[in-house]
Amino acid sequence: MQEEMQSLDKNGTWDIVCLPKQKKVVRCKWIFKRKKGLSPNEPPMFKARLVAKGFNQIPGIDYNDVFSPVVKHSSICAFFGIVAMHDLELEQLDVKTAFLHGELEEEIYMDQPEGFVVPGKEDLVCKLKRSLYGLKQSPRQWYKRYQEETSIARGEEQLDMKTDVKMDVKLDMELDMKISHGRAREEREACARGEDDVQAGPEPG
Repeated sequence: MQEEMQSLDKNGTWDIVCLPKQKKVVRCKWIFKRKKGLSPNEPPMFKARLVAKGFNQIPGIDYNDVFSPVVKHSSICAFFGIVAMHDLELEQLDVKTAFLHGELEEEIYMDQPEGFVVPGKEDLVCKLKRSLYGLKQSPRQWYKRYQEETSIARGEEQLDMKTDVKMDVKLDMELDMKISHGRAREEREACARGEDDVQAGPEPG
């Protein structure tokens, strides 16, 4: 829980403010999950995530558009075909707390997280500045941020290719996951360094 709150604080997810009149609060809760280790010898990991109760949101007030594109299955098959044809190495990258990078366009207020209520400010609420897991528009806001940072043109969402004169590296996106392939580990690591909060996944088998 402390690690999650540190991520939220680092990203400037909200400000503590008074609830304006005629504004409603979106509730939140903690979700706890036990994840297997990356290898049989590694112990399981215990994660806590703060999520908003998106079912409290009111359409047209708390959110508008919610559509966010994801990669097509045929694009993934084509991607794997390129990897196999050129005998490349494959690596999966995970964008840590991806949804926290999206900036909200609507005015949303949320109650303070259980166990982390600011002393002396118990009657105040969180005015969200960044998208949060559970909000209806979070996937769309994260994708818009990704699109702005990578300069992807409309219509190119299915297979995002990022190349360099000295590199043969490509990326494939599905919300908060990227798959890269290249002829050398240095190329893939250089690509990962260009992204914020990218965490390498397990080594390919």
